Amino acid sequence: MSSIKLFESKKVRSHYDTEKEIWYFSIIDVVEILTNQLTHQGARNY
Repeated sequence: MSSIKLFESKKVRSHYDTEKEIWYFSIIDVVEILTNQLTHQGARNY
């Protein structure tokens, strides 16, 4: 199951593994939010 979560009104891509019962989050989305990057590419270069 995949979904979009909001953090400080910004989108974070996520996926829930029902077998392992674990959520996975896009680290690029998290880095983008925490470092105030303007684009995904800026977060990827970080």
